[in-house]
Amino acid sequence: MINYQLLDFGEERKLEKFGRFIIDRPCEGAFNAKKLSPLEWYKADFFYDKKSSNWVSKDKLKDKFQVKLSEDLNTFVNLKLLAKGQIGIFPEHVLTWDKISLDLKSKSEVKVLNGFAYSGILNLYALKFASGVQITHLDSQKSIINLAKENLILNGFTENKIRWIVDDALSFIQREAKRKAKYEMIILDPPTFGKGIKGKTWSIKRDLFTLIELTKEILAEDFISFYLSFHDFKVDINKVEIFLRNLFPKRRVVRYPLNLRSFKNEELRLGIAFKIF
Repeated sequence: MINYQLLDFGEERKLEKFGRFIIDRPCEGAFNAKKLSPLEWYKADFFYDKKSSNWVSKDKLKDKFQVKLSEDLNTFVNLKLLAKGQIGIFPEHVLTWDKISLDLKSKSEVKVLNGFAYSGILNLYALKFASGVQITHLDSQKSIINLAKENLILNGFTENKIRWIVDDALSFIQREAKRKAKYEMIILDPPTFGKGIKGKTWSIKRDLFTLIELTKEILAEDFISFYLSFHDFKVDINKVEIFLRNLFPKRRVVRYPLNLRSFKNEELRLGIAFKIF
């Protein structure tokens, strides 16, 4: 379990609690009416204003703050007020973090590629369960990689535990395939759109199936697992699943939702994930 609560959602916003901090920020999938009163929403310590594209903080709180993410694993993270209402973590991925932890438990010398790796929460889970794991952290934004390094150090690890790559995913994976590099585990969580280095762009509509095909080339023959997730519901999920099953005919392909439940047990749909193993 993580130290997180979805307090309410609706009218394209969500009210969340990370540790002692309450955050009110945009959420495109929250189309229903809010359940809590305006007074409860007003208690937020941080509010992202879409009109001005700015964060508003109560009592002049800093734009970066530390929370204990997991009591069980004694894991801490730095949350940062970022553009478009992002804060450096996607709590809906908790099920994937748990699955990966089980995949890696008691294993050593496992090569892992964490692509579109963002602030590196997955790195912490992997290192907690498999100290000998060899992680390549791939992201196109240097500032986000710096946040991932901070999270690593915050939890008692050193930067050299990770191979840090600032690059766009397609270009890096293409080079790895030419080098005949192999990984026992790959995790990819591509955005709908993105800007990489040297002006390169990413479009999930244009590039997703190419990315999947390239990823297969760098998976070891006896790979443990391959995780693919995205938050764009315009993607034809059934088409992706059929593609994965055809590409990995001897493997299991399991689809599961990236959902969150409010404390009133209402479900917020945020994305889809696949595990191939």
